[in-house]
Amino acid sequence: MSQMPHQSIKPIQRVKPIKYAVFSLIAFCLVGATALRAQTDTPEFDLTTLSTLPDNAARVYDATLDAASTQRVQHRGARHCNMKIFSTASGEFISRRALRGSIDPQATVVLGEFHYNQNIQDAEAALIRVLGNDSMPVAWEFLEFPDQAFQSKIFQTYSENRLRTSVVTDLQFPLQADGSNATYNAVMLAVKSMRSSIVATNAPRPVKAQLMDFGYATLDESFKPPLFNMDNASEDYFERFYDALGGGAHPLPRPIEAYFESQYYTDEVIAWQAQNARILIVGTFHSDFNDGIIPRIPVYSSRPVANIKVLDGELLSDSEIEEFLQGSELYGTYADFIVIACGDSGC
Repeated sequence: MSQMPHQSIKPIQRVKPIKYAVFSLIAFCLVGATALRAQTDTPEFDLTTLSTLPDNAARVYDATLDAASTQRVQHRGARHCNMKIFSTASGEFISRRALRGSIDPQATVVLGEFHYNQNIQDAEAALIRVLGNDSMPVAWEFLEFPDQAFQSKIFQTYSENRLRTSVVTDLQFPLQADGSNATYNAVMLAVKSMRSSIVATNAPRPVKAQLMDFGYATLDESFKPPLFNMDNASEDYFERFYDALGGGAHPLPRPIEAYFESQYYTDEVIAWQAQNARILIVGTFHSDFNDGIIPRIPVYSSRPVANIKVLDGELLSDSEIEEFLQGSELYGTYADFIVIACGDSGC
């Protein structure tokens, strides 16, 4: 296994604003269950097996086939999502226009999210419309890069108005039988409206399991980012990760260093695959405190990075929101911008 930033495990001070019960779940999901598609050979994409529509069929097809969901998304997610934008540099709330003017048009914009949250995904859809363009794609942590051809066929068919939005998200990660993937319908509609495309970025789950059990050297060359080195991982990142997984309070099937190597490998693979993206959507732990994936993106793309953390204001008290805005005494600011999504309650 590659050298880890810690030679021994030691107790650490917790970061006050973080709700670690939530972050523990995120961390486990990121290292153990990021692959949301079934781990089988990529299926041949056959339109005859799907509920498709003719090329360029009526552009209101979503409104007729996904009426209630799409009308809500178009109202809240696409154009009128209630949200506030805070600049950690100026310490002030800013407008969407000011946000766009603050970010280099060639930068990669990272949206650090909590997964499967309608308010957050609606805000992301609004941000895609503000910051996206048709020449640089939207990259997504949920999708595995060996499936890029499959995902491209799905989204091209969707762009031709031959698939409903709900069918697209079901095809992208079909294991979500509870329908929770529907929160991402807003995101797909926004990407489509910008005439953009989707980039799959993650490594398959079996590859990460092989990494943890047998080491990086055993991986196939196609799964090795050319600049991956565990020595680049910061000590702060390891400490936060260790704390998020319980701080040693609960036994784990593997050494903590193995999980952290998988976490950091995931960061590296995503940065490698997202090098041409305008917007990258990842779990917030990957990008918090401008660490994790953030310093790795310019290594592969030579482009600047803007980091945006998206919160659900309806789930947080005023004091909790203030703590996120002010950042941590130990680790600094969470991101360049904090977006507070307020849903129907307003901001």
